[in-house]
Order: sequence, then C-alpha cells, then structure tokens
Amino acid sequence: MEGSFSRTIRAIGFAPGSPLPLDGLVPISDFLEPCAQKEYYMTVSVVYWSGTGNTRAMAEAVAAGARSAGAKVDLLEVAAADPDSVLRAEAIALGCPAMGAEVLEESEMEPFVQRLESKGLGGKPLLLFGSYDWGDGQWLRDWEERMGKAGASLVSHDLKAHLEPGEQDIAALSEAGKKLAGSGQ
Repeated sequence: MEGSFSRTIRAIGFAPGSPLPLDGLVPISDFLEPCAQKEYYMTVSVVYWSGTGNTRAMAEAVAAGARSAGAKVDLLEVAAADPDSVLRAEAIALGCPAMGAEVLEESEMEPFVQRLESKGLGGKPLLLFGSYDWGDGQWLRDWEERMGKAGASLVSHDLKAHLEPGEQDIAALSEAGKKLAGSGQ
C-alpha cells in the first residue's frame, strides 16, 4: 500500500526510490538563525496623574526600571491614555497621588481606572504607586485591594512616597519597574 508521502512525491514528478534532487534546497539553519536572533521586548504601559510632579517623577522611575530590564515602555499622562491601548500592553503600571479623603484623583484617573475595570484585567501584571501628603497611604491599600478584586496580578505593594519621592523611593520604584518588566516572561 502506498503512503501519502509516496503519493506526494509521485505527484510532483519523482519516481519512488529515486533520490530527491537537492538543488535549491535551503538548510533549515538559514531559517532558524534569524528566529533565534530576534529579540523579545515586553510591552509595559505606565500611566499616571500628577498635580505637583511628584507622581510624574515616580512614573519616570518605574519606566526607567522597566526599560533597563529590556521592556518597550509607553509613559503616558492619564489624559492621553486610551484604555484599549493600555490593556494591549503585557504589563501595566498606574500612578496617582492621594487626593481629598485618600481617594484617587476624581476627574481623570478614577474614570480611567473604572474603564480598565469594566474591560477586565484578568491576570494582567499590575503595579500601583503614588505620593501622599496626609494620612498613612490608605488610598493605595484600597486601590491595591480594588484592582486585585478586578483580576489584576499585583507585582509589588505599598509603593508610596510622602510628598516628593526621595532617593530610596526612586530606587524602589525602579526595581519595581524591573520586576514588572520581568513578570510576563
């Protein structure tokens, strides 16, 4: 009984048992080497709202850490961020200072976060951070709990700075950015 390989060979004009011509065949290594040389870049979206520049400085530190780990990073003010584009990234970082009675900024960041929640965060690696003036950072703990319930996979916790971020804060944020960039691999 003739197998499918033999039928295929006969269909293209070769007799069974005759040697196949090797002219024009390309070694498989010519195909594999370019694939092996192609580098993978994780995509990270860092979205923030900042009134005084403190949270912007924190966002820049997270972005720098992710870039140093080899990620392709989009650093965006929340007003310029599109939820669908942000969700296409493999990992997300969101930054917002505590406002009012320790809540997120209500005119831009809160609606943006609500849109992300409504679209679903199912297991998406997420980093939250921000600065505060009064209180003890309850807004960040509440935000972390909220995003965990929305299905996000929190990469780090308690990334907050009292007023202006200091050197230790910036170093911790940069390390968290590296960790975030490695979370999807």
